[in-house]
Amino acid sequence: MKIITFNKKKPELTWQQLKRPALDLTALRPTVQSILDDVRISGDIAVREYTKKFDKLDLENFVVTDAEKEQAHNLDADLKKAIEDNGGKVGSSI
Repeated sequence: MKIITFNKKKPELTWQQLKRPALDLTALRPTVQSILDDVRISGDIAVREYTKKFDKLDLENFVVTDAEKEQAHNLDADLKKAIEDNGGKVGSSI
C-alpha cells in the first residue's frame, strides 16, 4: 500500500496522486448493447443465461420472496443511501 501525505504547500499534487485512472467505456458499449438486445428479444431466458454466465447462479425463478423484501427494507441506512445515490449511474453510463 502506498501512503500519501497531504502536501499543504501544493495540495494539487496530493489530489493528482489520489486521482483514479479514468476507464474508457466506449470499448464496452457493443458488448453491453448486445446483452441488452438479447434480453429484449429473449427475455427471462436470456437473463437466466447471463445470470449463470456472470453470477454463476442457476435461478429457477426471479420472484423476490417476502423475506427478501423484508431484508431489503432492513438494510443499513448508509448502504441504502449509497444504492439510491449510485443506482442511476449504472443506466446512465450505458
